[in-house]
Amino acid sequence: MPNNKKIKLGVIGAGLISQLCHISNYSKNKHCEILALADYRNKLREKVGKKFNIKYLYSNHKELLKNSEIDAVIIVTGRENIGPVAYDCLKKKKTYFYRKAKCSHLLSS
Repeated sequence: MPNNKKIKLGVIGAGLISQLCHISNYSKNKHCEILALADYRNKLREKVGKKFNIKYLYSNHKELLKNSEIDAVIIVTGRENIGPVAYDCLKKKKTYFYRKAKCSHLLSS
């Protein structure tokens, strides 16, 4: 990475997979900083934010995407939400990553 600049990440979804796979691993990567977390579940969002020392906490992804400090977004939501969230990321010109198939049947592809 040029100038040793860390990639500032926003994570959408604070569930178990997000915590065990994504947040825990990206937080250990010297090239990344998890700057923001969005989840609609208030208690979970606060608990995970505190556990991983995440600076910005949001109740929805659209608020997270308004944060100009965020370079890229990790989407860890239910399959039915990936498409709409990814579309919102594109509208805000945010790079995003998700690990699931975007759709579960032909009509939603």
